[in-house]
Amino acid sequence: MIKSEKKKLDPRFRGVTKRGLEKANHMTTHPDEELAWTPAWRLKEMFAARQLSPLEYARFLLARVERLADLGAFISVFPEILLEQAKDATEQLTRGDQELPLLHGLPVGVKDSVFTKGQRTTLASLLFKDHVPEIDSVASEKLKQAGAIIFGKTNMPEFELNRRSMNLLVREAVNPWDRTRTSGGSSGGAAVAGAAGMARCRSESTAVDRSGFPALSMAYLVCCPVAGGCLTGRAILRCPPAASDR
Repeated sequence: MIKSEKKKLDPRFRGVTKRGLEKANHMTTHPDEELAWTPAWRLKEMFAARQLSPLEYARFLLARVERLADLGAFISVFPEILLEQAKDATEQLTRGDQELPLLHGLPVGVKDSVFTKGQRTTLASLLFKDHVPEIDSVASEKLKQAGAIIFGKTNMPEFELNRRSMNLLVREAVNPWDRTRTSGGSSGGAAVAGAAGMARCRSESTAVDRSGFPALSMAYLVCCPVAGGCLTGRAILRCPPAASDR
């Protein structure tokens, strides 16, 4: 008798429900998957070699963010800003401008607790749902100076005071490998954007408990450059089913 071999499950999906696995497979088998997981350094090389333009990548990214909107990764997205600045970045590359900044033309998702001049910053609270800062935080200013394009504000709990990225403004940020499970917090939206290939560059809180817990929830590595620490592991935690329906 020939024994059939049991298909080995991708370790990322161990403990994931059948319904969650079906949705995760849909996310990872889409035709745009290769570009979604292209690292930032490779995107920069592709821009320089004219294999891909910042504007083409911006259009691709906006389409992916829209397709995966049910993950709740973002509180705000700014398509006009992204497309306009990506067009400018593309024109600079076409002209052959020299000494372009390190992050030239790369879209970046920034946590919604970080002030961004002219871009809505809510701190995930109804109290600040219409708040548009007149100044940049230091982090935003440095990103812009490096040529990055801030295209979205990632989801988080109100005032960062929860271990689940849920608030009264938008749907909860849920685990992309299983939408019935939590993304953690407080940088849950940024973690989801990274784990689902919606933002190859992200700005999160630097405290290990704010970026490390979401990393543990989705089983990937996070580095905290300020503290010099790294944290990795597996702790996919279940949250109430209603979290995936909001």
